[in-house]
Amino acid sequence: MSKVPADPASAIGSESESSLPRHGDTFPLRLTAFEQLLVFDDDPACPMTSFIELHFATPLQVMILHDAFGQTVHRHPLLASTLVEKDGRLYWDYDPGFVPTLHDPADFPILQAPVQSGVPAGKEAAGSPQPSPRPIDLWKHPGCRYWYDVNPKTDKSRLTIQLHHAVCDGVGLRRVLIDVLAAYAKATDNRADSSDENASQSTRRRVRRGEQLDVSRLCDRADYSSILSREPKIQLTTWDRIKNAYYFHCQRPRPLKGSAASRPEKHTGEVSESQATSDQPLRHHIFSESVSQRLVDCCRRHEVGMNDLMLTVLFRVCRLWNRRHGADRSKTRIRLLMPVDLRSRADLNMPATNRLSFAFLGRTHGQCEDWHDLLCSVQSETQFIKDSRVHMDFVGGLDGFADHPNRLRRAIRYSGNMTTSVLTYTGDISRGMKSHFPEVGGRRRIGDSYLENILIAPPARRNTNITLGVCINWGQVCVSANWNRGEFTQQDTADFLRMFADTTLEWLTRMETESITDCQAEAVV
Repeated sequence: MSKVPADPASAIGSESESSLPRHGDTFPLRLTAFEQLLVFDDDPACPMTSFIELHFATPLQVMILHDAFGQTVHRHPLLASTLVEKDGRLYWDYDPGFVPTLHDPADFPILQAPVQSGVPAGKEAAGSPQPSPRPIDLWKHPGCRYWYDVNPKTDKSRLTIQLHHAVCDGVGLRRVLIDVLAAYAKATDNRADSSDENASQSTRRRVRRGEQLDVSRLCDRADYSSILSREPKIQLTTWDRIKNAYYFHCQRPRPLKGSAASRPEKHTGEVSESQATSDQPLRHHIFSESVSQRLVDCCRRHEVGMNDLMLTVLFRVCRLWNRRHGADRSKTRIRLLMPVDLRSRADLNMPATNRLSFAFLGRTHGQCEDWHDLLCSVQSETQFIKDSRVHMDFVGGLDGFADHPNRLRRAIRYSGNMTTSVLTYTGDISRGMKSHFPEVGGRRRIGDSYLENILIAPPARRNTNITLGVCINWGQVCVSANWNRGEFTQQDTADFLRMFADTTLEWLTRMETESITDCQAEAVV
């Protein structure tokens, strides 16, 4: 494959260090309470990082791609920042001279020799079964890593990004990717876009608007006053909040059991070339176009949101997985985490950051048996979450720890088992890129190549042993999985994805001949 330059700074082109932005009025920037949670809950054995894969139809020009990253990270300065401590408080410290490295997986594998909780990164963890994601030390390095490689058999290429969630969430990263791909397209596409019917005036207006990022808006990334100033449709009472707190802290879910701990394998402390190429950071199941269209049509016909359906399927699969592993009690608890984006239109000019909160949905095994009742209850609960804004209680509770980091660390150790699994639904990726890149033959043209897929999965955690990201790429429903290497094996993950796909098809086959009626289940809080 094409190599990145030995001296990465040489790829920055005409943009000298003196011309790079300084952002001195904004940085150092104090961490929000939510960011502190994600920093303190990090573990070298199970890093607080997600992975994103972009698949291209042809090789890219590596030097230009590297240059595009060099330009973009300084438009989104948290991607060029590390942690510093001042007076007992944590801050982001922006480095105006930072140059990102575009790694070759053959030289710097995406996965490394596994580590265990409490074992420093780089030390051998005897008995750990499989290579694991590399932790990102935010005290030394910014929270994003980048790899690029070409498949010699197909001549297709892949860009892999590892993202620490304290720095940025998936929604913010989408803007980063659009900026990177737009810079690459501008440098490699010699065709006159003015003659392309897709390069409309609205496209050019969006591009101009995208150039108006306001770095000072990062100071408001934890300001939720615009949300809280509007009365929710459903007011939570004090008793509601007491019940929710009791449920969250005292009625904990059962972690999904895997076979990694029962089948330890010895390793040498290094990841071999074969391991590096076969042990990829994510696993995927991509439904065919015909099945995907049937799913979308069936959801539309029965007025079921795709996010609600995927949450329902995940509850069912967790129930089936537990049964397979001998946990068959009716009252065993399953809890799913659903990220909630807190951005509004006023935040469109905010650079990439993490502006999320968490909502939690819980069921017992017994509540997952009936398809109809389960789906209706999930629909009711997700609507209740929107109407009550219960997820704001999560970030509101964290604010109480903002000036007490040691208390937050203790709370993290106490909670330990926050959720069984996580599901992130990012929707139709192609629709979000329609205004930026022309569509040719059902794919997005990015300069001299074509983008075929974008796949993402959120971080796995201790006791949250598998997490799923669901999106729709050019008419195909894609499910990607990340997993805790200390508990799940690659085969466990493949089996879980297969069960997820089979359960989805079970619902589809059933609902193409039946209907959902009388959904009156109460929201579970």
